[in-house]
Amino acid sequence: MTTSQTAVGALPYMAPEVIDTPREVESPADVWSVGAMMFHLICGEPPYGSGLRAVSKILAAEEPVAPPFLRSNPQFAPLAVEVLELALRCLKRDPALRPTADDLVKRCGQFCYTPGVRYEGVVKAIRHSAWGFIASDEGDVFFHLSSVYGPRKVSVGDHVLFASYDGGGAPRAHPVIALTAAS
Repeated sequence: MTTSQTAVGALPYMAPEVIDTPREVESPADVWSVGAMMFHLICGEPPYGSGLRAVSKILAAEEPVAPPFLRSNPQFAPLAVEVLELALRCLKRDPALRPTADDLVKRCGQFCYTPGVRYEGVVKAIRHSAWGFIASDEGDVFFHLSSVYGPRKVSVGDHVLFASYDGGGAPRAHPVIALTAAS
């Protein structure tokens, strides 16, 4: 709250107590916001939607439904489920049930994920609906369609973000994430 009694923040990331009792907000509200951002990053949408419609859903604090793609690819499911479970713990209605900021940092540090450098490229070719190449400043990089994270597959000409690793004959990309065009 500002001195003019105006709430500041983005609704999709406001903890229930920020809406209910804005003068009594403490650090667990920030943990809730981090959980909402984590959910948004791995699922592609805020946990309770956006705009004014989100308010009643945030206050009801029903567990948001994650999209099926999180669990459908065995290469990504273990990490995606771990991140989702942590995000959902952060989104508990009762601030006392949320992890502390220190717990949150510790848990994130325990995740197994690739620390590789990320590159941008363009899908150059797809063969046999199974694999292809990404053109990048680093040269052509092999990828398999099962390495694409998210709700949609990529097509030739799509811009992607990827990590590159040594492979037989050509570097290999994993994971591959489709980038959306800037509006």
